Amino acid sequence: MLASKSSFDNGGMVWKNNNSASVHLFKKSTALRNFSSLISCGEKWTIDVMTIITRGSEMKINIQVKNSKNKPCQLCSVEGKLSSHKFNVFSEFGSFTNATGFASVSFRFDGGKMKMDFYVAVTSINNMQNAVPTNNCFYNLNGTIVTHEELIEGICTTDFFKVGAVITDFQHTKSDALELTCKQRFGQGFWSVSTKGYTEVEDIYHWKEDGCRIVNMSMKYFRSTLKKNTKIAFVGDSVLGNIYSDFLSFLNVPAKEKEAEYVLDNQSAVKYFLTYGYYTFNNKCCGESDCRTRQQARKGKHGFTKLKAALQWIKKSKNCVLIVQSPAIHHARSHVTENVHAESVKHIMEIIQSIKICRLVWFGTSPMGTHIIPKEKYVNNRSHRRWRLYNIEKEVIRNQKDILWFDVWNLFWTRKDRFRDATHVDPAHGNLPRIIPSTCTAMLKHILIM
Repeated sequence: MLASKSSFDNGGMVWKNNNSASVHLFKKSTALRNFSSLISCGEKWTIDVMTIITRGSEMKINIQVKNSKNKPCQLCSVEGKLSSHKFNVFSEFGSFTNATGFASVSFRFDGGKMKMDFYVAVTSINNMQNAVPTNNCFYNLNGTIVTHEELIEGICTTDFFKVGAVITDFQHTKSDALELTCKQRFGQGFWSVSTKGYTEVEDIYHWKEDGCRIVNMSMKYFRSTLKKNTKIAFVGDSVLGNIYSDFLSFLNVPAKEKEAEYVLDNQSAVKYFLTYGYYTFNNKCCGESDCRTRQQARKGKHGFTKLKAALQWIKKSKNCVLIVQSPAIHHARSHVTENVHAESVKHIMEIIQSIKICRLVWFGTSPMGTHIIPKEKYVNNRSHRRWRLYNIEKEVIRNQKDILWFDVWNLFWTRKDRFRDATHVDPAHGNLPRIIPSTCTAMLKHILIM
């Protein structure tokens, strides 16, 4: 059986899980009056906690989601959050109920034993998380055609609501001093409170990679290690551009123009190429205002044009690094079909692999910062849609041995409290410190001096 004790407190009643993995040991519904005002999916859902299982830094809370008539929420998406006066821990992505309404909400943390409130949000119902666009503004849901309006009805904007309190027993992470420095993979881990900091930004959490460590690399050391005449190109949208800005800040380079070339003292140079996708805009926004107002205006920032410009720029150097961001965000926003997305990613791979001398980095897609969005504005850009495109491109890239996969999905997803600084560092609006960008910069430094 799995180790460690956990307990669950709801309405004064405490249930203890004594190393048990069985189910139906505890059931206590949340009062409907605490939840009904938050519903936007046409139902009043209640949560029954069945079991709580902990092992090391992992906790799994098994729940059942039902409506007021005791009918299970079938094929619904749920998110979880653990919260105390000091910490917020968000569940990992991908918690979906089965035909009987059961789902597992998984957390990773290392904060030790404490009492934390357990929150749940229902984010979609009736399997709508798997609806994918076709070419005619309809959606395919496992062979059934649904309309844009039907999709919107199945997407929830329910806020997190408190189910009860849980006594956690997350084990503290042991010192990673003896672990090898991270070089080959990034993004598999969790936000730790036991890991020593490695950025200039102060925060109570630091990203802990599984099986390797990220070191604190000073600007002076990085510059001394970077090979002479190295060219580093960033190709992507504002998410990658934000990390690029943080990278310039780390290098102590005063950024003046967004896409200007910046030359360092050893004749190395960095440059950002802004793009918003790799598709030909077909003007089929299907009524979504975000697509009509933003993507139509961005159609001139065509990805393949900028990608080829980046290749022309870096091929003049024998030491080069090409960092290309996934186009999934803007392909989702622009109603690009999954087949078109897969073909676009394959085409990108063919182009960048033509440069044999460069280190190639694929910067994966990031989720939406929240599911509480104006649905009519950009429902197609929701996290579930991006997740499907993310997994499609993973299948294309995973066997490419010469491309380093920089997987940032969970790194972004489990720090929803800092989502804004992941996309736009804007001191004027109080979005500092740069927690997520500085973490990505720290990871990128390892790649750039390999």
